[in-house]
Amino acid sequence: MDNQVDNYYNIPNKFSRLNFNLKNEIMNFLPIYQIMDEVFYINKSITLALKFQKALNIFKKNIKALSNQIDFTKESIKCIIYKIMNKEKVKEYFYEICSILLLKKHKKNKNLDIDINTNIKRNVLFRFIGHNKYLKKINLKNLNYKYKENNIISLSEALMNCQSEIQTLNLIKDNMGKNYDDLFFFSKALEKQNQILELNLEKNEIGIYKESFKTIFESLCNNKKITYLNISSNYFGYNSEKDMKYLQKFINQNFSLKTLIIKKSYIGKFTRDIYYLTKIGCKKNSVLREINLSDNLIGHQNNRQDLKSLFSVLAENKSIVEINLSGNLLYNNDETAINNNNHIEIFGKKNVNNIIGDNNTEDNFSFICKFLELNKFLKVIDLSNNNFGLNKLNLNHLKSAIQKNKKLKRLDLTNNNFESKDKLELNDLLIKSKKLSIII
Repeated sequence: MDNQVDNYYNIPNKFSRLNFNLKNEIMNFLPIYQIMDEVFYINKSITLALKFQKALNIFKKNIKALSNQIDFTKESIKCIIYKIMNKEKVKEYFYEICSILLLKKHKKNKNLDIDINTNIKRNVLFRFIGHNKYLKKINLKNLNYKYKENNIISLSEALMNCQSEIQTLNLIKDNMGKNYDDLFFFSKALEKQNQILELNLEKNEIGIYKESFKTIFESLCNNKKITYLNISSNYFGYNSEKDMKYLQKFINQNFSLKTLIIKKSYIGKFTRDIYYLTKIGCKKNSVLREINLSDNLIGHQNNRQDLKSLFSVLAENKSIVEINLSGNLLYNNDETAINNNNHIEIFGKKNVNNIIGDNNTEDNFSFICKFLELNKFLKVIDLSNNNFGLNKLNLNHLKSAIQKNKKLKRLDLTNNNFESKDKLELNDLLIKSKKLSIII
């Protein structure tokens, strides 16, 4: 513990600066004012070292009693500091001691689960993470509930100093992204902790600055093992039309990601969003199995004409088994004609003619049903909250797709304004198809 404290304050061990031979060595080449500065620094270092040596002796004598009193909360630590020393300067030193005690208390504990209800002192927590050799999972919720600028930076430094390889990192509702410096330091931590398997940054403020997601995705490019990524409820696709491009570039270099969750975002706000989403869907050698894009703007008038190309690609996709498109703008109530020749890049090869045909008056649901009919690997799809039932022709498309698809296990169509008689017809299909579950 003595060595750790000495290193922390950068205090010379055993006062090594006193070993100078001032008469025979220094006097020969140093002017007198530099000699005085050196002597002053030595004396200052001695005074500082002695002061903390005295504090250390006091803590050593009381360490067993303190261990029972400390619950590592802000109130507890502040009380003990003033009770023993009654000096503000000793607090940083005591934080270090508390982090070591916390480390001993949770020795070889691989999981750290902290939320707003745990009033642990953040300075102790960050030092604890920095010293740890065993942590594999860090789950921090509402840590930055009362926003302070240095919290994310301090956490990032702790992750960079952490001696273990973190596999799961959940930073949920921590206000990350309000300050661009936060993202810069956090990206450096992601580069250092490049063995993360699961990363959850849901409900933060990432995307307020235009280059925010570029910074995140570029730092993840060195990670070849990540399997789960959740960036929901941020500002993805709101301030930058290149967010989808950065995501597509990251996925194009990644061959491990299995689950991608981007709920409650702004995918579809910009014209090229569906273009890049289509490129993600047609990536070769992809292992992506689950994609959740619920509560976005897919189907917005800016990208509606690209949906044919998207669903043609999804019809051929062999890796995705679960997709969530709930709460988007997929219902096209005006049945506006879509030009097949303009602004559409065709990625699918086998099924493109089946989906993009000569009938320009088809609505989005007919494309989705064709995709359901042709895809042989999809098992779960959520199309709830899209108002498909308002078009009376959609039921026939849906019944045809259900009858032809033999792999689909679950179809969610809740809150789509289907009439009671439509639901009865679908229930009749369920009786015939014992493998399929329809929620309507």
